[in-house]
Amino acid sequence: MAELLLGPVLRHVDETSATIWVETGGPAEVAVELGGGPNERTPTFQVEDHHYALVVLTGLEPGRALPYTVRLDGEVVWPQAGSGLPPSRIRTLAADGDRFRIVFGSCRKPHEEDALGLDALGAYSRRMAGQDEREWPQSLLMVGDQIYADETTDETKRWIAPARPGRPAGHRDRELRGVHAPLPRGLARS
Repeated sequence: MAELLLGPVLRHVDETSATIWVETGGPAEVAVELGGGPNERTPTFQVEDHHYALVVLTGLEPGRALPYTVRLDGEVVWPQAGSGLPPSRIRTLAADGDRFRIVFGSCRKPHEEDALGLDALGAYSRRMAGQDEREWPQSLLMVGDQIYADETTDETKRWIAPARPGRPAGHRDRELRGVHAPLPRGLARS
């Protein structure tokens, strides 16, 4: 059975539909099962060596919060057992145009904690875990500052190093201030 590599990510949600994205370790059938709502499944598609799925759920009721699970080839892979977090859920937008909250953040540091403490999204997610979900935001805006790789992890430095022959993995100069690593084969910058 293929494993869940990334996701699930709630890519889109409106009053009556939602789209879940996942990356898997190989070909699989991906199913999203909603508590009290419709269930959908789709096969993965492949780009180079990567396998992805976009599961589109339609016919949802406006203003509802539905817990969901993700299955690969019939086996539950999300939520992760024993995580201690509340159940994942899809919250459709209210049809009456109720308030719309946005939380924004960045992937400044992809670490759980470091000398600077939790980043804003890590701290906010911990706060949300104890809140009434009616206070949760409806959308997340990522400002994308990590693309400049000013403070990369050791793993990222090792990934970049082969594209920068003759320079140590931690070397920094003006060229490292922008997008500098090659894109995976099969993808092109737009």
